[in-house]
Amino acid sequence: MQPETNGSLVKCCLCEKSLESRKSFACKGCKKSPFCLEHLDPEYKVCSGCATEERIRLYNNLLRQEKGVKGFLRLTQFILVMAIIFLAARNLVHEHIPEFIRENMFFEYVFVWGGAAALGIILCYVIISSQKQKMKEIDGKIHDHKVYSFVTLE
Repeated sequence: MQPETNGSLVKCCLCEKSLESRKSFACKGCKKSPFCLEHLDPEYKVCSGCATEERIRLYNNLLRQEKGVKGFLRLTQFILVMAIIFLAARNLVHEHIPEFIRENMFFEYVFVWGGAAALGIILCYVIISSQKQKMKEIDGKIHDHKVYSFVTLE
């Protein structure tokens, strides 16, 4: 789209407001011009449409990452449940358990892999809460509303 010019005046591509050419910019993302400075995104230095597309892309990436973290969280929860079961079995019926099971690595080191699973769960919750805050901030910028910076686990 070619800018309409009347001397040194041009019209903005989006709002069609007349403005001086020195108070306009060309978007580096979509290569359109001229835009008035109201449509310049201060964070990405592109037009508001390109900035919104970038934020949506980042939001979708965070959603995909969150899905992977939640899968890892389910695995660590399963490992922790198994550690609790082994620990209970070891303490309750230790004398009735066959020797080859008592000498099993999982049975002997139940606190180690149970503790590692618990740390994994804590790490997953920290990552998920951090991503949720980033997603709220991006969503707020997409929809142009203020997002407060407190974190809550959902």
